[in-house]
Amino acid sequence: MKIGIIQQHNTADKSNNMKRLAEKVKDLAQRGAKLIVLQELHNTLYFCQEERVDNFDLAEPIPGPSTVRFGQCSHEAPTYNWKMKREGNKLSWDIEGIELSPNVNAPEGEGYVSFSVDLKPGLKDGTQIKNKAAIIFDYNETIETNEYVNTLDLEAPVSQNGQASYKDGKASVSCYATDRGSGVS
Repeated sequence: MKIGIIQQHNTADKSNNMKRLAEKVKDLAQRGAKLIVLQELHNTLYFCQEERVDNFDLAEPIPGPSTVRFGQCSHEAPTYNWKMKREGNKLSWDIEGIELSPNVNAPEGEGYVSFSVDLKPGLKDGTQIKNKAAIIFDYNETIETNEYVNTLDLEAPVSQNGQASYKDGKASVSCYATDRGSGVS
């Protein structure tokens, strides 16, 4: 397995630190890294030399800026400014600087973005994670997507090999499996 390690000099500008970190992660992934290890306290200045109450403000909610990652998107440029905020269980982001053409001849005015969010620790098997999006382009009407539901299947499937036989140049193997979470029984 190819492993990438990132150690970077951070400043008090958390947004810039995260942007530079994302660029480095993307570069390592493009170079084949399957596991990328970040330094501790990778979003902020290292503050552990002294105990100060105001450092508690650096803690982040889950989900939050460090647990949400953007994947591929249709339009990427170093001039785009991704801003994200959290209100309760709602994540919002705005991409400043992106200019989509009117969709006169598809797909010239179409776009997409993919993202992932880490789960809160301690969720149980069968927990449903519901997701939907409201998309606003400039000052147009809101476009709402359908609700998408993921059900956590945390129990490992059980499989068992049955009898195997070989006759006339053909092998026959019987296998049995159950996986309550996926409906296989």
